[in-house]
Amino acid sequence: MVVFDGVVYKSKAEVVRELFKSGALRNEPQDKNRIAGMLGVAPQTVHATIVSYLNGGARKPVSRTTTDNFKSVREAINKAFDKCYEVAYSRAKNLPKIDILWDLKGTTAGQFRVMNYRPHFRVNLQLASENLEDYINQTIPHEFCHYLVWNDDRLNGLSRSRPHGGEWKFYMTVWFNRVPKATHNYDVSNACRGRRFEYKCVCSTHWLSAIKHTRAQKGLPYTCKKCRTVVKFQG
Repeated sequence: MVVFDGVVYKSKAEVVRELFKSGALRNEPQDKNRIAGMLGVAPQTVHATIVSYLNGGARKPVSRTTTDNFKSVREAINKAFDKCYEVAYSRAKNLPKIDILWDLKGTTAGQFRVMNYRPHFRVNLQLASENLEDYINQTIPHEFCHYLVWNDDRLNGLSRSRPHGGEWKFYMTVWFNRVPKATHNYDVSNACRGRRFEYKCVCSTHWLSAIKHTRAQKGLPYTCKKCRTVVKFQG
C-alpha cells in the first residue's frame, strides 16, 4: 500500500493514474517531475504509467483467494466455532448455535451482531483465508466471547455490557486462554476496496472509507472505540 496526501492506494502506479484522471497531474514535464519526486520514482516511470493509461493498458488484478479455497476456509472456521461451543457446554453453558454469515468485507476481521433480536456471527473470508491460523486461534474466540457476554446480559436482564469490558476479558483469558486483544493486526491491503483516508485519534491510526471520509468532512464526527476521542483527518 502507498499513502499519498492522506489517501491509501494499492501502488504508486495507481497514484499516478488517479491523479491524472482527476486532472491534478498533467502530461507535461514539469508536472511529471514534481509527482516523480514526491513518489520517489523516475519521471520516466510516471510518463510510462500515463501512456499505459491513455492506451487502455490493463491493470494487474489483485490476487484474491478462489471460491474453492474459501470452501476449505469455511469448513475450518465452522470446526473452530464448534470447538468454542464445546468449551461452553463443558462449563454448563447451554448456548444455542447461531448462524454464521460470510458477508463481512473491508478491514473488520469478524463480528458478533444482533439484528431483529437474532444473534449471528459475521466472517471476513478474505482476511480469514490470509491469516487462517491466527483467525482460528484468536478472532473466532474473540467473537464467541462477545456472544457469551450478550447471552449473559440477556438471561440476567441487564443492559449490554461494554464490548471489550471485564466480562469479555474474563471469557477470553479464563475460558479460552487467549490474549484479550480488542483489534487485529492483519495486512488488509487485499481486503480494502477503493480509497482509504488516514485519520488519527489519541491512541492509533484509522483508515476511513471514502463514504465515511465524506461524512466526516461534512461535520459528522467519528470516535475511536478505544480512547473515545474524535478522529482527525491527516490530509
